[in-house]
Amino acid sequence: MKGHEMSSYLAQELPFPVHSPEGFPPLESEPVFDASKHLQLEKPEHIFSLADLGYDAESIAQCPTAFGATSVFRILSPEGAAAMLDVAHQLEAFTTSNARIARNVRGGTYRSKFLRDLCLNPEVTAFMSDICELDLLPHTIPHQLGHMNYNPETVGENVDKWHVDTLRIDYVMFVTDPKSVEGGEFQYYKGTKEEFLASRKSGAPLDEQKVVSPDMPGPGYGILQQGNMVVHRAKGLSAPGERITM
Repeated sequence: MKGHEMSSYLAQELPFPVHSPEGFPPLESEPVFDASKHLQLEKPEHIFSLADLGYDAESIAQCPTAFGATSVFRILSPEGAAAMLDVAHQLEAFTTSNARIARNVRGGTYRSKFLRDLCLNPEVTAFMSDICELDLLPHTIPHQLGHMNYNPETVGENVDKWHVDTLRIDYVMFVTDPKSVEGGEFQYYKGTKEEFLASRKSGAPLDEQKVVSPDMPGPGYGILQQGNMVVHRAKGLSAPGERITM
């Protein structure tokens, strides 16, 4: 394992279930994932450590890597982004809601082989592993692969509130073109989750000078983060439009 020494982490990938759960029929018609056509993996220009976010040595020592987050980088080619959008539009019929997110799709890899093949692609896994200097594996619970978030139908309502993830390492990728809408920015807080929790408890707003809104050039771009350490959110649209992320 690269980076920090860790034990007790799963050392091998589990095979994807042969049969999908009841109630998750596959999409009837979707593009076939082809890594040679659909991927365009380009390294981020900047990598931020947990120390850059304000974490102390004791907190960092509890993590499997000192990696915090990246600047924006490319994941999909234009053809891959178009195929991903096609899949996202088909999956939109299965959106549900929860207390934090108005419209989302979970378990999409059961329905879409394209999404499944993207999430399980070994080239993607190796690429992300190299960035955060940690040997990664796709999540072994299929329901946790390829979460899709869709903008709420109410203009101005945040897609996702400030939070940290239950997942350790994840990337957030735009499926729709962020340049085609007003608002809808992905944001992260250049501070610790303890700062965030203290702010929420007191009712005080987060320090706006620490809020970062990475410039996403187009669909198929995203950032990688240690999600349970990086406080982040997805803002709502300020005008009608379409915003989808994976």
